[in-house]
Amino acid sequence: MPPAIHESSIEAFLAERAHPLNELSPFYDLYTLGWRGNPSDFFMIHQVDRDQEAYDGASATVYVPQECMTIKEPRSIFGVLFKTKGLLLRNEYRTVLRDVIRFSSGEKTVFENDAGDSTEEDLLSNPFHGGLVHSPNSPGVTLMGHPGIGKTAFLWYVLILRCLAGLETVYLNNPSQFFYFGETGSFSMLYGSDSLNQPSSSPLFGPNTWVLVDLSTGSMPQVLLALRQTRAFILIASCMQPKWAAPLNDPFGLKYYMKPWTLSELIQARHLSFECPTEAELERFCTLFPPSAGLAFMYDARDSEKMLSIGISQATFADLVHMMQTADALDNWLTHRILCVAPAATRDKCTANIATPEMYWQLTCSLEDNELLALLYEMFVSSPYSVASGGYVLEASMYRLFCEGGEWAVEQVLRGDVPQISGNLTSAPTSTSTQCYLRLGHGADLFSIARDSLSQDDRNMFKPLTLYKYSPLANSKSGYYLSFGSESGNWIYDAEKNSAIVLQALVPGQDLAKERNGVDALLRSLGVAVVGYFIATPPDSDSLRKGELLTAVNLPLFRLFVPALNCRDRSFKVEEEEEQYA
Repeated sequence: MPPAIHESSIEAFLAERAHPLNELSPFYDLYTLGWRGNPSDFFMIHQVDRDQEAYDGASATVYVPQECMTIKEPRSIFGVLFKTKGLLLRNEYRTVLRDVIRFSSGEKTVFENDAGDSTEEDLLSNPFHGGLVHSPNSPGVTLMGHPGIGKTAFLWYVLILRCLAGLETVYLNNPSQFFYFGETGSFSMLYGSDSLNQPSSSPLFGPNTWVLVDLSTGSMPQVLLALRQTRAFILIASCMQPKWAAPLNDPFGLKYYMKPWTLSELIQARHLSFECPTEAELERFCTLFPPSAGLAFMYDARDSEKMLSIGISQATFADLVHMMQTADALDNWLTHRILCVAPAATRDKCTANIATPEMYWQLTCSLEDNELLALLYEMFVSSPYSVASGGYVLEASMYRLFCEGGEWAVEQVLRGDVPQISGNLTSAPTSTSTQCYLRLGHGADLFSIARDSLSQDDRNMFKPLTLYKYSPLANSKSGYYLSFGSESGNWIYDAEKNSAIVLQALVPGQDLAKERNGVDALLRSLGVAVVGYFIATPPDSDSLRKGELLTAVNLPLFRLFVPALNCRDRSFKVEEEEEQYA
């Protein structure tokens, strides 16, 4: 434990150890203009500039609002060199600030990961006006997330709002100096090395003071230990350092993960970049890398892709295992490019999945061996962060698994009222049960649902299904059909009953409803009755939200759990036709 800190009054402390900010000091303009000042001196609402040429623009499906808000001239306000002409105020910042304030007041300790951020709030409203009461049971929040996500910019946003509201605030971004803003003025205080090692005195921050700590330099462990002794509310922008020992590397207070940037936000902010990339260039970037603003606005396609290809080609399977197990720290540049850290179902937990399908393809292009793919899947499933990345492996290889026939546990997510279900999915679950089993190639049924699992002796009685590649049921034969054209769902067709079930793997970032509706429309156009949807996922994946699974009305929807991939040689027959496109 660090030594106890002797607290003195803030006035005495500032008189003894601090110096008033002058015109050359960082944050001088922030205080002189901002203390109980006018928001228009710092924020500006403007129209989003869009590319007019079709070849420069993003896809028509990308939604971009007409207006956005920015922090004006961050270099002048904060006195630091910055790589853009302004800072976009993301909707995510308002969501995070709302949650942080609720936590600081003791109102709430768990925050769900909302499907989307509210865009209806008053952009210039200040939640700090009127003052806030800090609960002693809520010591602080550690903001976490992908590198380049905007944690430092969020601290600056909070600092501006608190100055505008006239609330005592401290900002710390290096191990030897902090900045104080209060009714008595604005000050900087330099720590000496002896003060760091033996913090014998510390200012008596009031319980409603907020201390904003930017750990992007990664060099302030002693200062953190000292600040933890104060009564102030501490908001930390984290840059996790694996080399630090506990408790320095432990999140302080509530651990809260911020969302990555979206393509829409990158388009809103692109005019703030000195080079101003086109929308098409940013969209290309998002197909390759995690959507980090810090990387996107420095992106050189040729050099970045070449460097990434070299890094991936040199990575071993052991390197991949290490990345998945330490993804929360993201301690090297290659991990930043491959994985994308995002909030899980609640904001105190995270996922760190492979950023894009193209990234997965580059990682696995040399893993054609079924056994290595199975090991890769096992690695994803066992990772505390990257379970959902197993969906990439499932999407590419689940036909090998299901064409062998077998039985899998499924959970009914949505119930259907289709009369045919009892005739096609035999022994359908009762109205109260959700756990049941999907059987493929068992007995006389190509597919069926049962309430109970088969005994061990009966599990050897499955018949393999014939695999048809790229055929839109033109031959009207029973079997397993791989998707073709732009549709990603697979289906199993029973020719005798002219019915089918649809199977899809849940892949991070995929628009599941769009893909499923495309397959559903195709089968219905061929006169096939779709009697059930099965979403294949790794077990224990918390990235699946029921809102993403809403499907056609009155059709049952199941979640199918795949604990492992089978590596045995295939025994099913393959009939491959010339690829056709819908």
